[in-house]
Amino acid sequence: MPLYEYACEKCKQHFDEFMPVGSEPPKCPSCKGASARVWTVPATEWNPPLAMMHRAPGAFDGAGRGSYTGK
Repeated sequence: MPLYEYACEKCKQHFDEFMPVGSEPPKCPSCKGASARVWTVPATEWNPPLAMMHRAPGAFDGAGRGSYTGK
């Protein structure tokens, strides 16, 4: 189940809940008011040194900065 962020429409408290896709928003845990889902940008991690692992060995000369050799 995905983790969603919600905001209470009454007390404006933010909280996270694991909810099934397409389910109704949960009630606020503090005031039991109605809540709405907050749309946020998902967190990602970029690790450039590991990006070289995904290239075919020998496909690029040097450290991937050269031209395609056609191997």
